[in-house]
Amino acid sequence: MKYAAHESFSIRRDWISKGLRKFESFDKNETQAMDDFGIGKNMVKSLKYYLRCLNLISDKKPFRLTPLAELIKAHDPYTEEIGTLCLLHYQLATNKELSTSWYFFFNEFFQKEFTAEDFLTAIKKWDSMENPKPPVDTSFKKDLEVIIKTYSTKKTFTLFTDEQDGENNLTSPFLELSLLEQTENGVYKKSPCTNIPPLILLSLIMQFLQTQSTPNEINLSRLQNDPCSVGKIFNLDTIFLQQTLSDLENQNLVKITRTAGLDTLRIITPLPKEDIIKRYYQIKNE
Repeated sequence: MKYAAHESFSIRRDWISKGLRKFESFDKNETQAMDDFGIGKNMVKSLKYYLRCLNLISDKKPFRLTPLAELIKAHDPYTEEIGTLCLLHYQLATNKELSTSWYFFFNEFFQKEFTAEDFLTAIKKWDSMENPKPPVDTSFKKDLEVIIKTYSTKKTFTLFTDEQDGENNLTSPFLELSLLEQTENGVYKKSPCTNIPPLILLSLIMQFLQTQSTPNEINLSRLQNDPCSVGKIFNLDTIFLQQTLSDLENQNLVKITRTAGLDTLRIITPLPKEDIIKRYYQIKNE
């Protein structure tokens, strides 16, 4: 479990595409890497950390792109498509080992509306049960500030002020997912991502099902409420999830069996999830 490994930087809009193009620079010495990426030493460390959290590069030298990274680089090298951002957000929010606070925020933190203190109290309690070596409290605070800057367009969070770069948090690409709102009096509210493309949703459901005992079938309530489910990661409500699944059913990609309280989704497409993602990009480029 890892906390505050981002050097207090939220991810920047151009970092992902830059990392896909120049990932081999991580194999070079520190000065060369700084020159290649055009950013400072701590930013290089932050970029490498995020690329690992997003499942885009390997863990060790020599660094290599993952299959997901190769797919994105081939079809959306500048990471402009909303479907790409959804794919990457899912990797970040399900990576319990590397982006632990993100995992907790989207999977284990059940409050829809919360203050900073609500989050900090909850994550400390959860971490004490999960982690034999708890971090210092400032690590939780740093992670919360970066999460707020990553997903919320308002920049008024000051619980842990250690601004190192002076840039506006609007540079975060994940703002387009609209997953977090800031209301009055320091209250934050989780919001559903209502622009996730159906084919991308299907590919992520298929990824999730690979970790389950029944890789082609699941109860809809689990698809909405289980840790690492699309419902959890994208704050989806029942209506939106069912509407999107109905769209996929009309494309003969899934089958929904509706019975009292036991609605079940079954994957019927013969295509692997990678081909589903490719189909999304092909449609976008037509």
